Amino acid sequence: TEEVELALAEAERSDWKRVPLAERAAILERTAESQRLRRVELAAWICFEAGLTWTRADEEVAGAIDALAGVEAVDSFGTCAVITPSGSPFETVARLCGAALLAGDAVVLKPARGTPLTAWKLVDALRDAGLPGSALTMLPGHGDEVVPSLLAHPRVRHAAFSGSFQASLSIKSALGEDRPGRLERLGPQLIQVDATTDLDALFAEGFAVGPWLHAPSADLEEVKGRLRERLGSLSVGPSIVLASDVGPLPDAEAFRSALAWAGAKPPASEAAGYFVEPVVRTHFGSGDAAPMEDRPGHLIALTAAPA
Repeated sequence: TEEVELALAEAERSDWKRVPLAERAAILERTAESQRLRRVELAAWICFEAGLTWTRADEEVAGAIDALAGVEAVDSFGTCAVITPSGSPFETVARLCGAALLAGDAVVLKPARGTPLTAWKLVDALRDAGLPGSALTMLPGHGDEVVPSLLAHPRVRHAAFSGSFQASLSIKSALGEDRPGRLERLGPQLIQVDATTDLDALFAEGFAVGPWLHAPSADLEEVKGRLRERLGSLSVGPSIVLASDVGPLPDAEAFRSALAWAGAKPPASEAAGYFVEPVVRTHFGSGDAAPMEDRPGHLIALTAAPA
């Protein structure tokens, strides 16, 4: 697309690689310090756009600060495409972009569809700290439209990605054998539980992606009942309200996808917000891939453990 061409042409003009390593690291450190000073503001913005609860939004900002202040060194390959998820719209952007920038590579960032302004907050802070504009450009939009064109372009020499397992396979295929990729495959955790499992401890920190729980057949009904009781105690409401345990989803597409997974009836109007109640789903067809599909952390798959 024209936008991809323009972004990559800008990256091609960058002389970021010529900036001394110490100065590149100093820019990342200055950005981290600016985020410390704006921590509450940034968390509020993440609540507003991503629908994360206040606790999780604050953790995102804290994680981004730590990532920028202690960037892990990676090899330099040339222009890097960075593709990030809505479940971690700030920390993952900071970590993946920071690593490529420290290496001296220009970055073209494709943030999650529903959280472009959260990502832009970080891009803007990096530029305020001294990062040249050509060293980091951003391409918002729908992944199905932007990512294939971006990865197919010969100017993209490597990629960094965090997201679903299926998407990571597509990206690996698009990169081929000649271009490296740093691919973080996210997805539901498979967790063994039984009638004695401490569910409060299990869910204490929440899940970015709804887990897939396996329970012995003899314990299945008891575990299901306890799970429903535990999820029923969660407060669903606006993210900015401190008492909310579950906030809204970031956009209509994510909302409709979550409703479909949960088997919930769509509302007559979406004007009230993209809220989906916590669900324990136990019925899946033979060979059904639904337990492994990406979904919000409060949508739980529960099945009997294989004998």
